[in-house]
Amino acid sequence: MRWIQSAGWLAAAALLAPAVRAALPADVVGQFGGTYATDCTRPDAPRLRITADALTVEQGGRRLSGGQTQAAYAYFGNSPPPGYQVALLGEAPGKTSLVFIVSHDRTGQFINVEADRQVASLLGASATAKFRSCDADHNARAAREYAQANASKSPSGPITAEAASSPPELLRNAEFKALYLKALGPKAKERWLARLEGPAPALKKHKLQSVEYTVVSACQPHDCGDNNLVLLYAPAQGQLYGKIYELNGGTTWLGDPPPVVKAEIEKLWRTEWRSR
Repeated sequence: MRWIQSAGWLAAAALLAPAVRAALPADVVGQFGGTYATDCTRPDAPRLRITADALTVEQGGRRLSGGQTQAAYAYFGNSPPPGYQVALLGEAPGKTSLVFIVSHDRTGQFINVEADRQVASLLGASATAKFRSCDADHNARAAREYAQANASKSPSGPITAEAASSPPELLRNAEFKALYLKALGPKAKERWLARLEGPAPALKKHKLQSVEYTVVSACQPHDCGDNNLVLLYAPAQGQLYGKIYELNGGTTWLGDPPPVVKAEIEKLWRTEWRSR
């Protein structure tokens, strides 16, 4: 009886435990945070606000705010629109998704909102407007970065694996692409897997048993929790291993990883996709 009571208490405690809340890193808030408006000189103009733990839309005394914020640099995969910098994502009540597409041009930094029905209803005609940053320093920096980027645009052709900083860029490496698509097999027909598009952290190095791997993480746009992957790629050895998780397809292992590598991939996968 005592064991049953203890088990019941532990279950209740688990239900009452606070959920882990995602938040934007300090560097993302420093670069893209603050207030944006259709007209910063008018106090009554529609506004967007970005803080570490919330994205907020304000219009005519009404507001909609969403938490579980995250930054998705590879939101558009291999085909970002001109001037694109990052997509900021948030979750508002009623399963409403907030998506702020941050871009820059020669005059500074601005946001376009991907508006679902609730957001479009709140913003009205402003749903398709550009929301300019109301921070003069942010605009000056963004304008400089835009000018520099357009003065020396990086080529879209092949690159070395070491030069890649994101999953879509790594796909421009011929050796990785051939190895990866072969490992995918029939799953290469799925767009998000073939293009490695969607929210993704930067590539990072990871050493295991004296082999240096590149860790590649990516997920399906708008469905990261249920469809995602983690890869370990060793350019020098020509090795690629990975785990794909799909809500309707379960787990698929790529490259037949040895037990030690498989255990490490599982650890990396849980850290990336189950610790948020």
